[in-house]
Amino acid sequence: DREPENLDEDVYGAGITALVRDSYSLIAGKGDLMLRVSRLASSFLLMIFVVSLQIWVISQMQTLVCGRAVAEIRKIYGRYEFIMYGADLNHVYLTPNGFPRGLDKKYFDPANFDNLTQDEQDLACAIPFSQPKLLLPILFIWTLTIVADLRRCGDLFVRLILSTPTITSMQDAVVEGEGESQIIVGLTKPVKAALAATCIIPRWVIDVYLLWLGCRWLAATPSFSDLLLNSVALEFIVLLKDALYTGVVPDRNKRATQNTLVQPWQKTEPANYRVFLSSFLLMAVTCAWVLWYVYRFQMVLPDYKWDVAATCQTYVAKVSSGKAR
Repeated sequence: DREPENLDEDVYGAGITALVRDSYSLIAGKGDLMLRVSRLASSFLLMIFVVSLQIWVISQMQTLVCGRAVAEIRKIYGRYEFIMYGADLNHVYLTPNGFPRGLDKKYFDPANFDNLTQDEQDLACAIPFSQPKLLLPILFIWTLTIVADLRRCGDLFVRLILSTPTITSMQDAVVEGEGESQIIVGLTKPVKAALAATCIIPRWVIDVYLLWLGCRWLAATPSFSDLLLNSVALEFIVLLKDALYTGVVPDRNKRATQNTLVQPWQKTEPANYRVFLSSFLLMAVTCAWVLWYVYRFQMVLPDYKWDVAATCQTYVAKVSSGKAR
């Protein structure tokens, strides 16, 4: 049999703890009324602040960072295509964004690479799609970071909204456990709705949108070193909930979060293939998303011809050995 499980120690876990414990205490007439209301309000305001800050950072990143990166890399690849296909308008067509693409491989001449300036060669050969051996693992790691957060979000939904019994009064919501622990055994419909609206749905939407935006930004980064740095920088948006929990949430609230337990969605967990191996399906889902995004879904470089890697192979080798200049 499975024992009750802890909530995640982050802003959302602290918010869930405050909502359940304080609602229970208020209905049961325990503790100071204003003190309970103050803790409940501050926890919810902190959750709203985290969500708002994430949305603000994402919107600014899309406008000021990702949008500019996409525009720049489209110019780089458009210039590369035009020159490599003989700088002849009859040999190229324009994408809906207005950038050249080669009409036919017969017009492509690797010797035209020398007609690009040194800076243009540097930029063209740093297009992430030219090195899928680097781009694919980085996108895999970033996607796995988001998938892990989505999994935690889904686990909260199943345990709190679906599996926890719906009751009529929060007076029956918790039972005392060992020591200071309290176990959530039921939730009212309004509390479940509040949890879904503040802790689960916004987090899920932000994760999904951030997955797409992060992949787009990484795919538009025309520098391999910046590609690595940007992948690290993206994670801080996901970790805002943890940073604010560590730095802002009072120690007493942290202890309450640690001592608030939730019933598992399955009371028993027999040993079988599903229990041992089902989580590894997330690896397959992550791989499928990355491959689909890079080879089918991405619109950073529409109609990408996969014609940079072979041309830049010698050039990249020279740059790596310090012999390019």
